[in-house]
Amino acid sequence: LDTAIESLPPSRPSAQDRQHEIILRSAKGAFFRDGYPLRYSIYDSIFPIDKTSIGRAWTLAQKQQAFHTLGFWGILLSYIYGRIIQYDKGARRLKQVLPFFERTGQSWELATGYLHLLKLMIPNKQHSLRRQEQFTKYLSRAKNIFAALGDTVNIGQIMNLWGDLSYQQQDLEGAIKNWQLALDSMLNSGEWMAATHMRWQISGVYMQIGDFEKAFDGFHAVADVFREHGLRLEEVSTLSMESFEKVRYGDIEEALQIRRTCLEMILEIGLSYQIAWNYWEMGEVLRVKGDVTAAAQWYERAYQIFDREQDNNGRAYYFRGLGDIALGEQNYEAARSHF
Repeated sequence: LDTAIESLPPSRPSAQDRQHEIILRSAKGAFFRDGYPLRYSIYDSIFPIDKTSIGRAWTLAQKQQAFHTLGFWGILLSYIYGRIIQYDKGARRLKQVLPFFERTGQSWELATGYLHLLKLMIPNKQHSLRRQEQFTKYLSRAKNIFAALGDTVNIGQIMNLWGDLSYQQQDLEGAIKNWQLALDSMLNSGEWMAATHMRWQISGVYMQIGDFEKAFDGFHAVADVFREHGLRLEEVSTLSMESFEKVRYGDIEEALQIRRTCLEMILEIGLSYQIAWNYWEMGEVLRVKGDVTAAAQWYERAYQIFDREQDNNGRAYYFRGLGDIALGEQNYEAARSHF
């Protein structure tokens, strides 16, 4: 994308050149700088993204009044701008282009506009009952359009959002049901990564409602998929979650064995950040298991990396671990000092 943007005429660009730049910069803004797609993450403030490119595309589109004529790219740009830079402006622009697509009979663009408006609005904040009912109408309308067009991928996206809305309404069973429908739709479309993301979410809700076996089975299934596709770091992250939860809600010996597997894998991968956290989490397993001497040693090994990397979050967890050890030993002064 950078190469394509750099190849555009540097001076006196035509209207078509401007349109190409808007499209290319919108596409670039849809990914974090490590290549991970924005749509699969909720942690915008943690991972770097090219805000300059998004802002440039937005400014060009405004000058040319081109949002509706850009079709999908105008929808995507409005969504990205609203999510990353200014929510109100992005949401307002999406609402403005919907009547154009309806009036001109562009049904796929209309449904896609609804999809991205909902992707922007549902996670943003708690909404009134009236607004939630409006969301349900939008979801139903978009789903029906995508179904008529045979677009199973976007049906899955809609059911994912319907699950998000159910979760926001604290209807956990409804969230599981809708996310399962999304998962099935994604699998039928060959979208294994999106389906795996759904399975992770479902497993997390099973943890919340106390169905731990289903949760552990789900995390293990996610790890299996990542292993099959050679995504070792993602496999480690998933097994790490399974181990972390099993310490408290499952078999601690299994948790310890999974953590050992995670350590072996991450040491082969060699990513220092992940090595440090696996050291810390090994300490957690051993602390809960009652071996506080070994736990402190693992915390210390983690701290050496956290300190070298100037990771204040990791440093804080190191002191938390020592505080938990002191608290368990009823050494309240030391616990207070560490905490």
